Amino acid sequence: MLTTREPISFVNEGQKLIGVLHRPVAAYRDKIPAVVLFHGFTGTKVERHRIFVKAAEALAREGIAALRFDFRGSGDSEGDFEDMTLPGEISDARVSLDYVSGVPGVDGNNIGILGLSMGGAVAASVSDDPRVRSVVMWSAVAALERTFMDALRPGMWQEISGVGGAERSGRATPNGAHEADRADGSSGANGASGADGEERENGRHPEGSGNVQIPAFAIPRRVDVKGNVVGREFILTLTDARPLETVRRCKAPVLVIHGDRDESVPVSHSAMYERAIKEAGVTVEVHIVAGADHTFNSAVWEAEVISKTVEWFKRSLLQQYGGR
Repeated sequence: MLTTREPISFVNEGQKLIGVLHRPVAAYRDKIPAVVLFHGFTGTKVERHRIFVKAAEALAREGIAALRFDFRGSGDSEGDFEDMTLPGEISDARVSLDYVSGVPGVDGNNIGILGLSMGGAVAASVSDDPRVRSVVMWSAVAALERTFMDALRPGMWQEISGVGGAERSGRATPNGAHEADRADGSSGANGASGADGEERENGRHPEGSGNVQIPAFAIPRRVDVKGNVVGREFILTLTDARPLETVRRCKAPVLVIHGDRDESVPVSHSAMYERAIKEAGVTVEVHIVAGADHTFNSAVWEAEVISKTVEWFKRSLLQQYGGR
């Protein structure tokens, strides 16, 4: 099926977000479902080896519209990456659902969401939206605070000052952003490599993102993550997002895909999501890609992930129409 790509934009909190909408040229019905893609920490709407572009095109060829966009502060969107916070990304994601639901020819009550790494946590955090009828998470982070705070301990994030103009002060405006490039060519949640995904009972959230014994005053104001300046507010607001708690309210079927050689977000995070979703009595399927790293950096792994994802969305979003 032939497809089209249309540059689009929408606004959240006064800032413009830039995206691309993929659609089939000829639809088999008056209205078609759509999937919204959420990139990860330091990533963009393209993602590694253009996997988001390829996935969006594959969906459009099957009669499903696909929207990929940059969170505020990332890619082509307005805002500064330094102001990025996870709650800000979740806000952007909810506005993206509003946008795609209003696109002519799209069935606004039949939406799928797909998130990679921290974008997977964003997807889980908006999965309770009643318009969401299907969820896919790739290499999704579950233990947020622990994952990111662990990166501070070995000094993987370097504190900086005097870069990018005058020192910033006050509370940052939530913005958006994917995985910091790692030395091995993969990318990971903020460059962290030590998150083990075990649930912790301390702190506010027993889901694994709780207190990690680093006082707030010890968190740097600004840190350099492979050239990306991350603000202190990012760390301070991590516990404001509760993806494992929110996904328990999800009514849509969920597919979790993870590589068993992921050194950035261990495969144990997928088990955390699987357990939470099963406890909610929702359909969940976990697909492990043998040998794969965090962002599926091989043509074989990529093909497996996209194929599994497209088939999932075809079954869950097109079945109510009786297929194509």
